[in-house]
Amino acid sequence: MWNVAIVTGEADCRAALLAGCAQYAGEAGIRLAADCFADGEQFAQRDLPCDVALLDLDAPFSRVALHALAGRPFVLLSAREEAAEGGYAAGALAFLTKPVEYASLSAALAKAGRCLHLRRERRVLLHAEGAVCCVPAAKIVYVRVRGHHLAYHRAEGDILVRGRLQDAAAAANARPAPAEAAPVPPAAEGEGMPGHGVRHG
Repeated sequence: MWNVAIVTGEADCRAALLAGCAQYAGEAGIRLAADCFADGEQFAQRDLPCDVALLDLDAPFSRVALHALAGRPFVLLSAREEAAEGGYAAGALAFLTKPVEYASLSAALAKAGRCLHLRRERRVLLHAEGAVCCVPAAKIVYVRVRGHHLAYHRAEGDILVRGRLQDAAAAANARPAPAEAAPVPPAAEGEGMPGHGVRHG
C-alpha cells in the first residue's frame, strides 16, 4: 500500500494528479490511497500516513509542507520552470511542470517506488545497552534526545542508544521528533485556503 499526499490549491491539478495516481496504480499493480490538501499548513497538520508527497510549489505555504516532509520521498511541481533548480536542491526526486503530463508523473512515481522499496528493506543496527537490535528503518518514527541517550521511537516501544542526534538521522534516515524540528523562515506565500484534506482510495 502506498499513501500519497497531494498538496495543491488548484482543483484541476488535483484532479489530474488523482487520475494519474489511479492509472499508475492500475498499471503497476499496487494499492494506493491519496490524501489531498489545499495548502502546506493543512499537510503539516495532517494525522495521516504519508509515503510519497506530490507538492505544488505554487500552493500557499508550500515551504511549510516542504519542511514537514522530513526525509520522505517527494516530487515537486510548478508552472514556473525556473523553480526546477531549487526543487532538486531541496532533494526532490523529480520536478514536473504544470499542467502535468501522465508520462512524467508515471516516471516520477516509479522512481518514488524504488526509493520506498529501499527504505522499507533497509535495516539499522542499534547498539542498545546489553543488546544489538536490527530494526527496519521504516519502523523508526523519529529520534529524540533523552539525556545522554537517543530514543528511537517505534510503535512497539523506544530503544535507547548512546549517541548524537545527527548521527542517528544519517544512519536511520528517520524524521526528527516534532519538538526538535528546525523552524522554517517566514515567507509570504498567501493565506491558507478553506477545506480539509480529503482521503481517496
